[in-house]
Amino acid sequence: MTPREAVAVLVAAFRQEKPSRASEDVYVKKLSDIQPALLEATIHRIVDRSKFFPTIAEIRETAAGLAGILPMSSEEAMAIVRKADVEEPKYTRDGKYAYTERFWQWPDDLSPRAMEAISQVLTRLGDPVNDRDGERVFGWETDFKRVYGVAAETVKQTALADLSRAALPEPKKALAEPPARVALPEPVDEAQVERSREMIKAIGENIGQS
Repeated sequence: MTPREAVAVLVAAFRQEKPSRASEDVYVKKLSDIQPALLEATIHRIVDRSKFFPTIAEIRETAAGLAGILPMSSEEAMAIVRKADVEEPKYTRDGKYAYTERFWQWPDDLSPRAMEAISQVLTRLGDPVNDRDGERVFGWETDFKRVYGVAAETVKQTALADLSRAALPEPKKALAEPPARVALPEPVDEAQVERSREMIKAIGENIGQS
């Protein structure tokens, strides 16, 4: 779908708010960096869910959301940080507790943009646990959400500024079909095998006598 076609669909879907020709031209220009397949999916999503003619910003944000390039919310990011903050007790050879090791274990499917936003916050706030006493820093999670909101907005605006590389996610591959069942061989009839051997032997003797 081209930007001009996208605007035409929106005009047809939201007849009560027909924009001027000049406005349509602005829409076409501002949507020109969105790939055709992503733009088509975006327009369909807006037509299905919106009651009013969308702004350019709403269209671009919907496209970015479908492409999966927007940072997650503060609550979602906080949940990931909590889960990634791993504490693992270590023991001596005789089974006595020695110390607790802390490390970050980020999920494999965390997007680069999400990791970028979270990393900015961790760099600014520091570790959620005080190195001196091993206690959690009071108010750290509240500060994280506040600072993350600012960092995420920066990442979001950077993503929205250029959507030329944004694309719909690849569809998940279907699970491979199970291998065809191989028929088991029939049980061997030993008597039949012996008769076949005798027949072959007799044929060989007849050939030798001829």
